[in-house]
Amino acid sequence: MSATFDARFDDGKEDGALRTIGEVCKALGIKAHVLRYWEQQFPMLNPLKRSGGRRYYRAADVAMVEQIDRLVNREGYTLKGAPQ
Repeated sequence: MSATFDARFDDGKEDGALRTIGEVCKALGIKAHVLRYWEQQFPMLNPLKRSGGRRYYRAADVAMVEQIDRLVNREGYTLKGAPQ
């Protein structure tokens, strides 16, 4: 999967910078609890976890979240059908 993504981040960080769950959710319009649930359903979505359980999403993680969002919320796939 390509690490390029359509998310618009206006935080001044470089394109490949690590993003918090809040930054990803804001940029993509996804609720944090939904994103955490998707992590359970899609094992390949595995952001870095640092002390205190803080999640940091790499560019490839953001691209994967966008793909899951597109498949589930725009193209009508079920969660079981999306990874196939």
